[in-house]
Amino acid sequence: PPTISSISPLEGSPGDIITINGDHFDDRDMSYNEVLFGDSFNPAMRGQVLSASQTQLTASVPNLAITGPIYVRAHGLTGVSADTFTVLPRINWINPTCLGIGSTLYVYGSGFTSDANNQLYIRLGNGPWRYADVSDPSLVRQILRPGDTSGQVQLRMGLNGQVVTSNQTI
Repeated sequence: PPTISSISPLEGSPGDIITINGDHFDDRDMSYNEVLFGDSFNPAMRGQVLSASQTQLTASVPNLAITGPIYVRAHGLTGVSADTFTVLPRINWINPTCLGIGSTLYVYGSGFTSDANNQLYIRLGNGPWRYADVSDPSLVRQILRPGDTSGQVQLRMGLNGQVVTSNQTI
């Protein structure tokens, strides 16, 4: 089966490119290899393979990727990484930028996935961290509540995940 010796980088957002080093990948063509992010059975977790050799693959992180191991299928067999790939949310823009308590803020970007193991949290200005209302992997709708303040919008995956901050302020 394919073996995965390293992944670089070990974290990224949908659309980012990763390099997978190992052995027994299918060097006939990119289409003979599959790279899946976090779930070996869900085709939505499949990244686009951009290049392939016997010892190295490059692939893009798919929109629905979740944090977990990387799976590589080649020659009808599956290999799994020992390392975990961490999916980071990416904020592209927020709208509106002027709003009050009870208004809905829309955060557009990628990597907005939540499940029992990886909950997405949001912080508005210097307010408290709250569960994010994830509508789909590219949209968070958040109602402003008492305690939220003006400032930048921040997102993080899990309680101790890396914080991603918007360029815009509300």
